[in-house]
Amino acid sequence: GAVLVKRGAHACTDVTGFGLLGHLWEMCRASRVGAEVSWAAVPTFEGVLELALADEVPGGSERNLDYLFPHLDVAPELERAQLLVLADAQTSGGLLMAVAADDAEGVHRALRAAGVSAWEIGRLVAGERIRVTA
Repeated sequence: GAVLVKRGAHACTDVTGFGLLGHLWEMCRASRVGAEVSWAAVPTFEGVLELALADEVPGGSERNLDYLFPHLDVAPELERAQLLVLADAQTSGGLLMAVAADDAEGVHRALRAAGVSAWEIGRLVAGERIRVTA
């Protein structure tokens, strides 16, 4: 938390039952911005995509994605299973934060120095939709 306060995070939320895309949508909607998120940049546990491809996903993840789908622009090469992973209702403990683009690397360094893993998974953009890229 101290790193985020010191570095001036613009927004931050914990990713829980509404999944990564759900919490991103809530953050974007409240801030009146859109977002682009890269599937390839989002870290996942080994085997998660394979389970989703086998249709082994919780009903909550399906409901999350159904709710969010009207707000998404999805790259044609992405499969529904990948979107289900991004909308997974089983997430817990991670933080989704928005920081100034010109300070993203500085925030990453500060978080790593504090022993916290962090990934840049996308960016906020003008508009009202979430674009999911491969």
